[in-house]
Amino acid sequence: GAPAHFMISVGEQLDWALRAGCRLIDTAQRYGNEDGVGAAVVKALQAGVVSRGEVFVVTKIEPKNFGFEATMQSFDETLRKMGLESVDLLLLHFP
Repeated sequence: GAPAHFMISVGEQLDWALRAGCRLIDTAQRYGNEDGVGAAVVKALQAGVVSRGEVFVVTKIEPKNFGFEATMQSFDETLRKMGLESVDLLLLHFP
C-alpha cells in the first residue's frame, strides 16, 4: 500500500511541515495541487504559524502554457488558485 503520509491531505502535510520549520514550498501546475498548497499557506499565515516573508513559494508553468501570453494567463490562474498575491520563484517546468 501507499505510505501513510499519502493518506493525509496536502493541507495537513503542509501544516505539519510549516509547524516543523520547513519554509520552502514547491508546487507546479502539473502536480494539480496548487489550490491546496495555496490554501494551506494562507491558513498558516492567518493562524500566525509563519509570516509571508518567512515562506518561499515556488511554482512551475506547465509546458503547454509556454509562450508569453499563455504563460502570463496561466500564471494569473495559478495566483488565483493559490489565493496568493505573489510567488517567490516562477519556473518553466521542463522536461
